[in-house]
Amino acid sequence: MADQARDKSFGGMTVKRTVELTSGELFFREFLPIYVNRVSESFQLAEHFHDFAEICYVAEGQGFHYVDNETLSVTAGDVFFIPIGTAHVFRPVSLQQDRSLVVYNCIFQTEQLQQLTVYPLEEEIAVLLSGNLQNGKRWLHIREQDGEFKYVMHRLLTEYDTKKPGYRSQLLACLLELLILLQRLQQPAGKATSPEIIDKITAMKQYIYLHFQQPITISDVAAAANISPRQGQRLFKQIMGTTILSYIQEQRIRHACELLSRPKTTVLEAALHCGYEDLKHFGQLFKKHTGVTPRQYRLLRQKDRGSFSH
Repeated sequence: MADQARDKSFGGMTVKRTVELTSGELFFREFLPIYVNRVSESFQLAEHFHDFAEICYVAEGQGFHYVDNETLSVTAGDVFFIPIGTAHVFRPVSLQQDRSLVVYNCIFQTEQLQQLTVYPLEEEIAVLLSGNLQNGKRWLHIREQDGEFKYVMHRLLTEYDTKKPGYRSQLLACLLELLILLQRLQQPAGKATSPEIIDKITAMKQYIYLHFQQPITISDVAAAANISPRQGQRLFKQIMGTTILSYIQEQRIRHACELLSRPKTTVLEAALHCGYEDLKHFGQLFKKHTGVTPRQYRLLRQKDRGSFSH
């Protein structure tokens, strides 16, 4: 597998961004198809996809998770399942040490997981691993309820680091427990979202994605789903956990980051292509979302270009 070049359109200009491949060969040792770590996220890691599945748990801090073509604000308690081939990367909201974005990662080879279990995986778990979810996405995002993921992730990391007798079996047991929790918390009883609402949210997100570089209003976004601005605001906040305007900002800043990662893109060009004519306002929003100014971010990406670690 090779790095993927993906096209993006910004104000009539097509921009290619490189999404790097992370191979499981870098992590799996001793015939054990499971790897666990705990990291403080930075701006050094490139957007990437991998040939293994991953469960990510946000333990501390605030930041953003870029998954496929979406940007999500994340805080402690957010959990993600990232299947094979899905591009993503975490970014902290700030580089200050006391505001670090700390994430637990459990990566594993899905094709070997079944071979290690005595009984066949339940159909629901197999569907989760395949990335064919009912919401139309390949990846999954949920919020833990009572710290259950934090407890299991801590056990996983402890077993992986200490390697006490029987640790391989314990790692497998913890991984299966995580998968069961993911499956059970996808649609808590009584809280399932109707297909009609999902369609409306999808329509609003799609409109934002196609028009974020232009001046757009809440009324514009709601009209794309054939609902009133008030209803659009309520549904979007209820399902997405953020306001329409905040989501628009997140999309714009995310794409500004992509543009500023390109050697020849200036701060002014990035601002204009993301819908900001006021450079000062753009700089303030960029720092609010990333913790650094656009110029600082550009310098960081230039410094880190060519380096890659998971």
